[in-house]
Amino acid sequence: MSSTETRSNDQAPLQGLRVVDLTSMVLGPYATQILADYGADVIKIESRTYPDFIRLVAGSEMSPSFASSSRSKRSLGVNIKTAEGLALVKRLVASSDVVIENNSAGTMDDLGLGYEVLKEVNPAVVMVSSQLMGTTGPWADWLGYGPSTRPAGGMTWLWNFPDGGMPPGAAVIFPDHVVGRLCAIAALAALAARQRHGRGAHVEVAQVETVLGMMAQFFLQESLQPGAVRPLGNRSPRGAPWGVYQCAGDERWCVITCRDDEDWSRLRKALGDPAWASDGAFESAEGRLARQDEIDEHIGAWTSTRSDIDAMTTLQTHGVPAAMVAYASDQPDDPHLQFRGYLAEIDQPGVGPMILEGPAFQASAMGRPFIGPAPALGGHTRDIARELLGLDPATIDQLVANGVLEVTEPPA
Repeated sequence: MSSTETRSNDQAPLQGLRVVDLTSMVLGPYATQILADYGADVIKIESRTYPDFIRLVAGSEMSPSFASSSRSKRSLGVNIKTAEGLALVKRLVASSDVVIENNSAGTMDDLGLGYEVLKEVNPAVVMVSSQLMGTTGPWADWLGYGPSTRPAGGMTWLWNFPDGGMPPGAAVIFPDHVVGRLCAIAALAALAARQRHGRGAHVEVAQVETVLGMMAQFFLQESLQPGAVRPLGNRSPRGAPWGVYQCAGDERWCVITCRDDEDWSRLRKALGDPAWASDGAFESAEGRLARQDEIDEHIGAWTSTRSDIDAMTTLQTHGVPAAMVAYASDQPDDPHLQFRGYLAEIDQPGVGPMILEGPAFQASAMGRPFIGPAPALGGHTRDIARELLGLDPATIDQLVANGVLEVTEPPA
Protein backbone atom coordinates (compact mmCIF):
# COMPACT_ATOMS: atom_id res chain seq x y z
CA MET A 1 0.00 0.00 0.00
CA SER A 2 1.56 3.29 -1.05
CA SER A 3 0.85 6.60 0.63
CA THR A 4 -1.27 7.59 -2.35
CA GLU A 5 -3.52 4.55 -2.20
CA THR A 6 -7.18 4.97 -1.28
CA ARG A 7 -6.63 4.75 2.45
CA SER A 8 -7.90 8.26 3.15
CA ASN A 9 -11.44 8.38 4.48
CA ASP A 10 -12.88 11.69 5.67
CA GLN A 11 -15.31 9.78 7.87
CA ALA A 12 -12.62 7.71 9.60
CA PRO A 13 -12.61 8.85 13.24
CA LEU A 14 -8.80 8.71 13.54
CA GLN A 15 -8.02 10.24 10.16
CA GLY A 16 -4.96 12.50 10.50
CA LEU A 17 -3.59 10.70 13.56
CA ARG A 18 0.00 9.43 13.24
CA VAL A 19 1.19 6.52 15.38
CA VAL A 20 4.76 5.32 15.74
CA ASP A 21 4.58 1.56 16.29
CA LEU A 22 7.54 0.18 18.26
CA THR A 23 5.76 -3.04 19.19
CA SER A 24 6.31 -6.73 18.60
CA MET A 25 4.73 -10.15 19.12
CA VAL A 26 0.99 -9.97 19.97
CA LEU A 27 -0.13 -7.34 22.48
CA GLY A 28 1.43 -4.22 20.98
CA PRO A 29 0.67 -4.96 17.33
CA TYR A 30 -3.01 -5.53 18.17
CA ALA A 31 -3.17 -2.17 19.94
CA THR A 32 -1.84 -0.34 16.91
CA GLN A 33 -3.90 -2.46 14.52
CA ILE A 34 -7.10 -1.13 16.06
CA LEU A 35 -5.92 2.44 15.57
CA ALA A 36 -4.97 1.67 11.95
CA ASP A 37 -8.37 0.14 11.24
CA TYR A 38 -10.09 3.37 12.28
CA GLY A 39 -7.97 5.65 10.12
CA ALA A 40 -4.70 6.34 11.93
CA ASP A 41 -1.48 6.27 9.90
CA VAL A 42 0.39 3.60 11.86
CA ILE A 43 4.08 3.37 10.98
CA LYS A 44 5.73 0.18 12.17
CA ILE A 45 9.40 0.63 13.02
CA GLU A 46 11.32 -2.56 12.23
CA SER A 47 14.61 -3.93 11.02
CA ARG A 48 15.95 -7.21 9.71
CA THR A 49 18.66 -6.94 12.34
CA TYR A 50 16.02 -7.05 15.11
CA PRO A 51 12.85 -8.40 13.46
CA ASP A 52 9.45 -8.95 14.99
CA PHE A 53 9.28 -12.68 15.78
CA ILE A 54 5.66 -12.93 14.63
CA ARG A 55 6.67 -11.70 11.18
CA LEU A 56 9.14 -14.59 10.80
CA VAL A 57 7.23 -17.38 12.53
CA ALA A 58 6.19 -19.02 9.24
CA GLY A 59 9.75 -19.11 7.89
CA SER A 60 9.61 -16.01 5.70
CA GLU A 61 9.11 -12.28 6.24
CA MET A 62 5.34 -12.68 6.21
CA SER A 63 3.10 -14.93 8.29
CA PRO A 64 -0.67 -15.12 8.75
CA SER A 65 -0.32 -14.00 12.38
CA PHE A 66 1.69 -10.95 11.37
CA ALA A 67 -0.73 -10.16 8.56
CA SER A 68 -3.61 -10.21 11.02
CA SER A 69 -2.06 -8.00 13.69
CA SER A 70 -0.17 -5.60 11.39
CA ARG A 71 -2.75 -5.13 8.67
CA SER A 72 -3.41 -1.64 7.34
CA LYS A 73 -0.07 -0.29 8.61
CA ARG A 74 3.01 1.12 6.90
CA SER A 75 6.54 -0.16 7.52
CA LEU A 76 9.65 1.94 8.02
CA GLY A 77 12.75 -0.23 7.90
CA VAL A 78 15.33 1.48 10.10
CA ASN A 79 18.10 0.27 12.37
CA ILE A 80 17.61 2.36 15.51
CA LYS A 81 20.83 1.03 17.01
CA THR A 82 22.70 3.31 14.64
CA ALA A 83 23.02 6.99 15.48
CA GLU A 84 21.49 7.98 12.12
CA GLY A 85 18.60 5.58 12.55
CA LEU A 86 17.85 6.78 16.06
CA ALA A 87 17.87 10.39 14.87
CA LEU A 88 15.41 9.55 12.09
CA VAL A 89 12.98 7.87 14.49
CA LYS A 90 13.13 10.90 16.79
CA ARG A 91 12.39 13.13 13.81
CA LEU A 92 9.37 10.98 13.03
CA VAL A 93 8.18 11.16 16.65
CA ALA A 94 8.43 14.96 16.48
CA SER A 95 5.61 15.03 13.93
CA SER A 96 3.56 12.16 15.41
CA ASP A 97 0.76 11.93 17.96
CA VAL A 98 1.26 8.55 19.60
CA VAL A 99 4.10 6.14 20.34
CA ILE A 100 3.19 2.62 21.46
CA GLU A 101 5.70 0.03 22.68
CA ASN A 102 5.63 -3.29 24.54
CA ASN A 103 9.33 -4.08 24.87
CA SER A 104 10.84 -5.46 28.06
CA ALA A 105 11.24 -3.03 30.95
CA GLY A 106 14.08 -0.57 30.37
CA THR A 107 14.49 -1.29 26.65
CA MET A 108 13.18 2.06 25.46
CA ASP A 109 15.49 3.95 27.80
CA ASP A 110 18.42 1.82 26.68
CA LEU A 111 17.62 2.63 23.05
CA GLY A 112 17.45 6.32 23.76
CA LEU A 113 13.69 6.45 23.16
CA GLY A 114 12.33 6.60 26.70
CA TYR A 115 9.49 8.98 27.49
CA GLU A 116 11.73 11.60 29.06
CA VAL A 117 13.63 11.81 25.78
CA LEU A 118 10.56 11.71 23.55
CA LYS A 119 8.71 14.47 25.40
CA GLU A 120 11.71 16.69 24.80
CA VAL A 121 11.40 15.90 21.09
CA ASN A 122 7.62 16.35 21.14
CA PRO A 123 5.98 17.68 24.34
CA ALA A 124 2.53 16.76 23.00
CA VAL A 125 3.31 13.13 22.22
CA VAL A 126 1.27 10.40 23.91
CA MET A 127 3.30 7.32 24.78
CA VAL A 128 1.70 4.03 25.78
CA SER A 129 3.85 1.27 27.26
CA SER A 130 2.89 -2.25 28.26
CA GLN A 131 5.17 -4.65 30.05
CA LEU A 132 4.47 -7.99 31.67
CA MET A 133 4.82 -6.89 35.29
CA GLY A 134 5.17 -3.15 34.78
CA THR A 135 8.40 -1.17 34.91
CA THR A 136 8.91 -0.93 38.67
CA GLY A 137 9.01 -3.35 41.57
CA PRO A 138 10.75 -6.68 42.22
CA TRP A 139 9.15 -8.46 39.23
CA ALA A 140 9.76 -5.76 36.63
CA ASP A 141 12.46 -7.80 34.88
CA TRP A 142 10.16 -10.76 34.13
CA LEU A 143 10.16 -11.67 30.44
CA GLY A 144 7.31 -13.37 28.59
CA TYR A 145 3.92 -12.69 27.08
CA GLY A 146 0.23 -13.18 27.89
CA PRO A 147 0.29 -16.72 29.33
CA SER A 148 3.15 -15.70 31.63
CA THR A 149 0.89 -13.24 33.46
CA ARG A 150 -2.04 -15.58 33.98
CA PRO A 151 -0.45 -17.74 36.70
CA ALA A 152 0.93 -14.71 38.57
CA GLY A 153 -2.46 -13.03 38.40
CA GLY A 154 -4.36 -16.09 39.63
CA MET A 155 -6.29 -16.66 36.41
CA THR A 156 -4.70 -19.98 35.47
CA TRP A 157 -5.65 -21.59 38.78
CA LEU A 158 -9.27 -20.46 38.47
CA TRP A 159 -9.49 -21.34 34.77
CA ASN A 160 -10.10 -24.97 35.60
CA PHE A 161 -12.64 -27.55 36.67
CA PRO A 162 -13.36 -28.22 40.36
CA ASP A 163 -11.68 -31.65 40.24
CA GLY A 164 -8.35 -30.07 39.23
CA GLY A 165 -5.86 -31.36 36.69
CA MET A 166 -4.09 -29.28 34.04
CA PRO A 167 -6.08 -26.10 33.36
CA PRO A 168 -7.55 -26.50 29.86
CA GLY A 169 -6.86 -22.88 28.95
CA ALA A 170 -3.17 -23.04 29.81
CA ALA A 171 -1.93 -22.11 26.31
CA VAL A 172 -4.39 -19.32 25.55
CA ILE A 173 -2.85 -15.86 25.12
CA PHE A 174 -5.97 -14.18 26.49
CA PRO A 175 -4.24 -11.27 28.34
CA ASP A 176 -2.34 -10.19 25.21
CA HIS A 177 -5.53 -9.49 23.28
CA VAL A 178 -7.32 -7.81 26.18
CA VAL A 179 -4.38 -5.60 27.17
CA GLY A 180 -3.70 -4.70 23.53
CA ARG A 181 -7.17 -3.27 23.29
CA LEU A 182 -6.75 -1.45 26.59
CA CYS A 183 -3.58 0.15 25.22
CA ALA A 184 -5.53 1.47 22.25
CA ILE A 185 -8.18 2.89 24.58
CA ALA A 186 -5.48 4.40 26.80
CA ALA A 187 -3.97 6.18 23.80
CA LEU A 188 -7.34 7.63 22.82
CA ALA A 189 -8.08 8.71 26.39
CA ALA A 190 -4.74 10.51 26.62
CA LEU A 191 -5.39 12.19 23.26
CA ALA A 192 -8.79 13.34 24.48
CA ALA A 193 -7.13 14.84 27.55
CA ARG A 194 -4.52 16.49 25.31
CA GLN A 195 -7.29 18.30 23.46
CA ARG A 196 -8.17 20.01 26.74
CA HIS A 197 -4.76 20.85 28.18
CA GLY A 198 -2.38 20.51 25.21
CA ARG A 199 0.11 18.23 26.94
CA GLY A 200 1.20 14.71 26.13
CA ALA A 201 1.31 11.83 28.59
CA HIS A 202 2.93 8.49 29.32
CA VAL A 203 0.49 5.69 30.11
CA GLU A 204 1.62 2.29 31.39
CA VAL A 205 -0.64 -0.75 31.12
CA ALA A 206 0.89 -3.71 32.95
CA GLN A 207 -0.47 -7.07 31.87
CA VAL A 208 -0.54 -8.57 35.35
CA GLU A 209 -2.40 -5.55 36.76
CA THR A 210 -5.03 -5.97 34.08
CA VAL A 211 -5.50 -9.62 35.00
CA LEU A 212 -5.76 -8.72 38.68
CA GLY A 213 -8.20 -5.94 37.93
CA MET A 214 -10.45 -8.23 35.92
CA MET A 215 -10.69 -10.57 38.90
CA ALA A 216 -10.87 -7.94 41.63
CA GLN A 217 -14.15 -9.28 43.00
CA PHE A 218 -12.60 -12.70 43.55
CA PHE A 219 -9.67 -11.26 45.51
CA LEU A 220 -12.09 -9.27 47.63
CA GLN A 221 -14.28 -12.32 48.25
CA GLU A 222 -11.29 -14.46 49.18
CA SER A 223 -10.00 -11.83 51.61
CA LEU A 224 -13.40 -11.75 53.34
CA GLN A 225 -14.06 -15.50 53.15
CA PRO A 226 -10.81 -17.48 52.89
CA GLY A 227 -11.32 -20.57 50.75
CA ALA A 228 -14.50 -19.24 49.15
CA VAL A 229 -13.02 -18.78 45.69
CA ARG A 230 -12.44 -22.05 43.87
CA PRO A 231 -12.33 -23.21 40.22
CA LEU A 232 -15.88 -23.63 38.91
CA GLY A 233 -15.34 -25.00 35.42
CA ASN A 234 -18.08 -23.63 33.17
CA ARG A 235 -20.50 -22.87 35.98
CA SER A 236 -21.28 -19.58 37.67
CA PRO A 237 -22.77 -18.63 41.05
CA ARG A 238 -24.95 -16.15 39.14
CA GLY A 239 -27.38 -18.85 38.13
CA ALA A 240 -28.14 -22.35 36.90
CA PRO A 241 -28.12 -24.10 34.54
CA TRP A 242 -24.94 -22.47 33.26
CA GLY A 243 -22.57 -24.51 31.17
CA VAL A 244 -21.29 -25.97 27.91
CA TYR A 245 -23.27 -28.95 26.62
CA GLN A 246 -22.24 -31.52 24.04
CA CYS A 247 -24.29 -31.71 20.87
CA ALA A 248 -24.54 -34.26 18.08
CA GLY A 249 -21.40 -34.59 15.98
CA ASP A 250 -17.68 -34.59 16.69
CA GLU A 251 -16.73 -32.07 19.40
CA ARG A 252 -19.76 -29.86 18.84
CA TRP A 253 -21.02 -27.85 21.79
CA CYS A 254 -23.61 -25.28 22.84
CA VAL A 255 -23.29 -22.78 25.68
CA ILE A 256 -26.45 -22.20 27.72
CA THR A 257 -26.93 -19.78 30.62
CA CYS A 258 -29.87 -19.02 32.88
CA ARG A 259 -29.31 -15.72 34.63
CA ASP A 260 -32.63 -15.65 36.46
CA ASP A 261 -36.04 -17.27 36.82
CA GLU A 262 -37.29 -15.75 33.57
CA ASP A 263 -34.47 -17.42 31.63
CA TRP A 264 -35.36 -20.70 33.33
CA SER A 265 -39.00 -20.33 32.31
CA ARG A 266 -37.98 -19.71 28.70
CA LEU A 267 -35.62 -22.69 28.78
CA ARG A 268 -38.41 -24.96 29.97
CA LYS A 269 -40.56 -23.89 27.02
CA ALA A 270 -37.68 -24.41 24.58
CA LEU A 271 -37.18 -27.94 25.89
CA GLY A 272 -40.88 -28.70 25.49
CA ASP A 273 -41.66 -28.29 29.20
CA PRO A 274 -40.49 -31.81 30.15
CA ALA A 275 -41.82 -33.45 33.31
CA TRP A 276 -38.46 -33.35 35.14
CA ALA A 277 -38.35 -29.55 34.81
CA SER A 278 -41.65 -29.11 36.69
CA ASP A 279 -40.01 -30.04 40.00
CA GLY A 280 -40.90 -27.22 42.39
CA ALA A 281 -37.33 -27.04 43.69
CA PHE A 282 -36.24 -25.70 40.32
CA GLU A 283 -38.44 -22.63 40.56
CA SER A 284 -35.74 -20.73 42.45
CA ALA A 285 -32.10 -20.09 41.57
CA GLU A 286 -31.07 -21.56 44.91
CA GLY A 287 -32.86 -24.78 44.14
CA ARG A 288 -31.33 -25.05 40.67
CA LEU A 289 -27.84 -24.29 41.96
CA ALA A 290 -28.20 -27.05 44.54
CA ARG A 291 -29.04 -29.66 41.87
CA GLN A 292 -26.91 -28.57 38.92
CA ASP A 293 -25.60 -32.06 38.16
CA GLU A 294 -29.13 -33.40 37.74
CA ILE A 295 -30.20 -30.49 35.54
CA ASP A 296 -27.06 -30.73 33.42
CA GLU A 297 -27.71 -34.41 32.78
CA HIS A 298 -31.19 -33.68 31.44
CA ILE A 299 -30.06 -30.76 29.29
CA GLY A 300 -27.12 -32.80 27.97
CA ALA A 301 -29.54 -35.53 26.91
CA TRP A 302 -31.52 -32.93 24.97
CA THR A 303 -28.54 -31.28 23.25
CA SER A 304 -26.89 -34.61 22.39
CA THR A 305 -29.61 -35.37 19.85
CA ARG A 306 -29.34 -32.02 18.10
CA SER A 307 -26.72 -30.19 16.11
CA ASP A 308 -25.09 -27.21 17.78
CA ILE A 309 -26.79 -24.87 15.30
CA ASP A 310 -30.20 -26.41 15.91
CA ALA A 311 -29.80 -26.26 19.69
CA MET A 312 -28.66 -22.63 19.53
CA THR A 313 -31.43 -21.57 17.15
CA THR A 314 -34.16 -23.28 19.17
CA LEU A 315 -33.00 -21.74 22.42
CA GLN A 316 -32.44 -18.26 21.02
CA THR A 317 -35.88 -18.31 19.40
CA HIS A 318 -37.30 -18.75 22.91
CA GLY A 319 -35.15 -15.96 24.33
CA VAL A 320 -32.66 -18.19 26.12
CA PRO A 321 -29.05 -16.94 26.18
CA ALA A 322 -27.29 -19.62 24.14
CA ALA A 323 -24.69 -19.95 21.41
CA MET A 324 -22.82 -22.68 19.62
CA VAL A 325 -19.09 -22.99 20.26
CA ALA A 326 -17.86 -21.85 16.86
CA TYR A 327 -14.59 -23.00 15.35
CA ALA A 328 -12.69 -20.81 12.92
CA SER A 329 -14.01 -22.93 10.06
CA ASP A 330 -17.60 -22.11 11.11
CA GLN A 331 -17.24 -18.34 11.00
CA PRO A 332 -17.06 -17.60 7.24
CA ASP A 333 -20.57 -19.04 6.81
CA ASP A 334 -22.06 -17.49 9.94
CA PRO A 335 -25.07 -15.42 8.79
CA HIS A 336 -24.83 -13.01 11.73
CA LEU A 337 -21.16 -12.23 11.10
CA GLN A 338 -21.91 -11.81 7.40
CA PHE A 339 -24.84 -9.47 8.06
CA ARG A 340 -22.75 -7.32 10.41
CA GLY A 341 -19.91 -7.11 7.91
CA TYR A 342 -17.51 -8.56 10.46
CA LEU A 343 -15.58 -10.80 8.08
CA ALA A 344 -12.79 -8.91 6.32
CA GLU A 345 -11.30 -10.48 3.21
CA ILE A 346 -7.86 -9.41 2.03
CA ASP A 347 -5.29 -10.70 -0.43
CA GLN A 348 -2.07 -10.69 1.58
CA PRO A 349 1.15 -10.73 -0.47
CA GLY A 350 3.27 -13.61 0.72
CA VAL A 351 0.29 -15.47 2.16
CA GLY A 352 -2.64 -15.26 -0.24
CA PRO A 353 -6.36 -14.75 0.42
CA MET A 354 -7.21 -14.36 4.10
CA ILE A 355 -10.33 -13.80 6.16
CA LEU A 356 -9.66 -11.59 9.18
CA GLU A 357 -11.71 -10.40 12.11
CA GLY A 358 -13.38 -7.16 11.22
CA PRO A 359 -14.51 -4.03 13.06
CA ALA A 360 -15.82 -4.49 16.57
CA PHE A 361 -18.49 -1.83 16.15
CA GLN A 362 -20.24 0.32 13.56
CA ALA A 363 -21.49 3.88 13.82
CA SER A 364 -23.80 5.91 11.61
CA ALA A 365 -21.50 8.95 11.54
CA MET A 366 -18.37 7.20 10.32
CA GLY A 367 -17.36 5.15 7.33
CA ARG A 368 -16.38 1.52 7.45
CA PRO A 369 -12.93 0.88 8.91
CA PHE A 370 -10.09 0.42 6.45
CA ILE A 371 -8.68 -3.12 6.45
CA GLY A 372 -5.84 -3.73 4.03
CA PRO A 373 -2.84 -6.05 3.82
CA ALA A 374 0.12 -5.93 6.18
CA PRO A 375 3.28 -4.26 4.86
CA ALA A 376 6.47 -5.87 3.65
CA LEU A 377 9.42 -5.10 5.90
CA GLY A 378 10.53 -1.64 4.85
CA GLY A 379 7.88 -1.58 2.16
CA HIS A 380 7.15 2.11 2.79
CA THR A 381 10.62 3.25 3.79
CA ARG A 382 11.19 5.41 0.72
CA ASP A 383 7.75 7.05 0.90
CA ILE A 384 8.05 7.83 4.63
CA ALA A 385 11.66 9.03 4.37
CA ARG A 386 10.73 11.38 1.53
CA GLU A 387 7.34 12.62 2.70
CA LEU A 388 7.69 12.74 6.49
CA LEU A 389 11.44 12.92 7.09
CA GLY A 390 12.23 15.30 4.24
CA LEU A 391 15.04 13.21 2.73
CA ASP A 392 15.95 13.43 -0.94
CA PRO A 393 16.30 10.25 -3.07
CA ALA A 394 20.12 10.35 -3.08
CA THR A 395 20.27 10.55 0.72
CA ILE A 396 17.77 7.73 1.04
CA ASP A 397 19.83 5.54 -1.29
CA GLN A 398 22.96 6.25 0.74
CA LEU A 399 21.24 5.40 4.04
CA VAL A 400 19.98 2.16 2.53
CA ALA A 401 23.48 1.32 1.31
CA ASN A 402 24.87 2.01 4.81
CA GLY A 403 22.31 -0.25 6.48
CA VAL A 404 20.58 2.59 8.32
CA LEU A 405 17.39 2.30 6.29
CA GLU A 406 15.98 -0.99 4.99
CA VAL A 407 13.61 -1.54 2.11
CA THR A 408 11.63 -4.15 0.28
CA GLU A 409 11.29 -2.93 -3.26
CA PRO A 410 7.94 -3.54 -4.98
CA PRO A 411 7.98 -6.09 -7.78
CA ALA A 412 8.78 -4.67 -11.22
